[in-house]
Amino acid sequence: MRKLKYLIMFLIIASIGQLYAENLETIQKIKKGFAQWQPIINKELSDAKVLYHYTWGKYLKKNKWSSSEIKSDQKILVNKIKYLRNKSGHFIYSENYSISGDWFINSETYYDNKNRLYFVFWNMNTFQAETPLSVERRLYFDEEGYIIRNLEQKYKMNTKEKSDSHFSDRKVQYETKIENLKFFKYLQ
Repeated sequence: MRKLKYLIMFLIIASIGQLYAENLETIQKIKKGFAQWQPIINKELSDAKVLYHYTWGKYLKKNKWSSSEIKSDQKILVNKIKYLRNKSGHFIYSENYSISGDWFINSETYYDNKNRLYFVFWNMNTFQAETPLSVERRLYFDEEGYIIRNLEQKYKMNTKEKSDSHFSDRKVQYETKIENLKFFKYLQ
């Protein structure tokens, strides 16, 4: 009976080791993809396709995606998207604005050439905290769309001084397949 317990423990430990090695390999691949995108983003983002998402009306129930900026006292810009595509996949830069001005989120979302999400770099500036904060998250995904690494750092707003302040959290919004994004049909 004791030998069976040790065998089971050995198999579990071996499985965990194998999974860890696979995740490490996937993370290295993600970092390589991220690095390949950086010069492209620096060069082409200013000329990227842009979408604007507006809301308005009673209880802000009306909304519209537009490929051009709308100047209006009634319509409120809540989301701005910049989109790049190449042979490596898709890159989406998103700015999300709170209507109250309490927070601002920008995120970079990376999809491979098979339209699968592999990395999200997310940053929120928030006044809904003990002290104003910048919260940074990095989410790494495997090919099946599962998070294999989730890193978070909190800083005093717009600095690199780490903070332990509590804050009103917001979820990182993402879709594991690019075609499931609400605005994807407007990018075509």
